[in-house]
Amino acid sequence: MAHRVLIEKPVVEFIGSLPPETRRLVRDALHRFAAGDWHSTRDWPAFHHHLEGKLARFGRIRAGRIRLVYVEANDQDGPVKRVFYAGWRGSVYDALEQLVVSDALRELGL
Repeated sequence: MAHRVLIEKPVVEFIGSLPPETRRLVRDALHRFAAGDWHSTRDWPAFHHHLEGKLARFGRIRAGRIRLVYVEANDQDGPVKRVFYAGWRGSVYDALEQLVVSDALRELGL
């Protein structure tokens, strides 16, 4: 089942800063996610899942060493998955948790 996916500007800028091969990997993962096609990957549970603890309201998409974080929301057109944060595996969750604790995500309406 296809999903409506909105990719926030900071994520677009982050993707644009990546090396070409990594950028292709991330774009492919986002296309599969939007198409609802992650089940066809051999390791789909690792590709997409919901986070835990303070980050439990968010989900993540894995694209190599990159993690894309999204939240399920609603807008005037119905349900949407908003990809609002992205980073390298080693630092993305700590940085995101600091944003949650500092309430900085409120600016994005999250």
